[in-house]
Amino acid sequence: MQMFCCHRSTISLYYRPVRRVMCLKVFTKPD
Repeated sequence: MQMFCCHRSTISLYYRPVRRVMCLKVFTKPD
């Protein structure tokens, strides 16, 4: 799920910064 979020974040961050924050939040805690 993290990968998906991060992957999407790369594109979403442009028009959806919130998505990036969510990704970073999940990225902070290694699975």
